[in-house]
Amino acid sequence: MKKTAILLAALLMTSTAAYSGTWAPYSNRLSTMMTEQQVIAAIGHDPTATEVITCGFATPAGGWPCKRFRFGSLRGHADDCLLVYFEQHGSLWLVGSWDVLE
Repeated sequence: MKKTAILLAALLMTSTAAYSGTWAPYSNRLSTMMTEQQVIAAIGHDPTATEVITCGFATPAGGWPCKRFRFGSLRGHADDCLLVYFEQHGSLWLVGSWDVLE
């Protein structure tokens, strides 16, 4: 019985360690309307890339400028990243949405 409990505990620790190598837990710290500085503080990392792109180009109203923060791979995979999209509100860029790619 004791060996089973130890094995189960080791298995759970390994699963948790593997899961922490993704951006999913970090994305839970985000909320809409956060500033760029609040996002960096919440994530605990600087973005690996920042760019202004066009969002919403497929909508009837057409596209608008948005800023995208890319937080790069935690596991060495090129596709593993957290993307945070900001909308401009006056002089501030505020979070509109985000996506975790794995």
